[in-house]
Amino acid sequence: MLHTKGYTALINWFSAQSPILSHHAKEAACAVAISLDKQWSASSYTCGFEFHHYQSSHDPDFLVFGDTTKISNPNGIGYPPWWSTYENNIISLKNKISDLTPSFSIPSDNWLEFDMKESSLILAGIWQGVVSNPNCCLEQWSLLSQALACGFNPDSDLQNSIHIRNFINFFSLPNQVGMMFNRGNFIKLMVPLFGYDEIRRLKNYIEALGFKHIPRLKPIIDGLIEIGPILRPAISIDIDLNDTSSFPMVALEIHQKKQKGRNMQPETSKFLEYVCKIDSSQILDLNNCLAYLPSGLRSRRLDFVEGLSIQTRIAELNHLKVSISSNAVRLKSYVRLVEHNHIDHL
Repeated sequence: MLHTKGYTALINWFSAQSPILSHHAKEAACAVAISLDKQWSASSYTCGFEFHHYQSSHDPDFLVFGDTTKISNPNGIGYPPWWSTYENNIISLKNKISDLTPSFSIPSDNWLEFDMKESSLILAGIWQGVVSNPNCCLEQWSLLSQALACGFNPDSDLQNSIHIRNFINFFSLPNQVGMMFNRGNFIKLMVPLFGYDEIRRLKNYIEALGFKHIPRLKPIIDGLIEIGPILRPAISIDIDLNDTSSFPMVALEIHQKKQKGRNMQPETSKFLEYVCKIDSSQILDLNNCLAYLPSGLRSRRLDFVEGLSIQTRIAELNHLKVSISSNAVRLKSYVRLVEHNHIDHL
């Protein structure tokens, strides 16, 4: 008999091994996973949970990673009505890129993000990945924005948004574009800052745009520069396309290597506690979450027809996110679940 595989089985394994996922959160995630398991079949499965440590009573949101072009029933998980137009735009863009501008590419594997709303999860948005070289600029954004435009209010001008153009001028094309269609007319942009030059660009970006309404932002970025690229930071901004006069919301992500176990790396702890000065209740809630991450699983089963089935499952901290506003610093963690299935034929 072969292993039970898929998103639902992966969530059930995680829930059975760890008390950090409430029964309600598990059932809501499984409801989404059951639908996806009927549509996606693969040898590997990746999903995860977003924990809100500033509001520990809030059930985590749910994320799923996979080929977003291969969902046979997109309406079943809440895909927006413009999705088929978007897919056609992306296909057209891929063809145009291969012919004209090989400086960036658009992967088909993307994250779906589901928000917990009362008793169930709803699809909040889609994170479109972008792979580009550091020289990509507004010319490439012009092409990409045309493909993305159908996912936003018709009055939104993605190509000429001053906040988007400022971001690209300082950092190049974003690594991830969040199309948050169920949270209003918001777009999210994320780019990694894995070197000293990139981190200094962040300082220049903040100083040039004058984020004076967030006085705590400058010392946090100074502290980030002091600790350095070992944190593998990233900047993420939220832009309200309906309000061009407001500043983007700013968050910093930490993707430090070797953050696989149940204790934070010392550099990450220093950044959270002494640089960001996150209150102790949020740190405690994060540590409690990490303490209950289950150990990985590797199992084998023999089927004389199919062969030797090998299955591995892991649960790990993927990254941390610190949202910084004028009146609060809020901490989130993202726990990633991964399942790999392999058959050795006899």
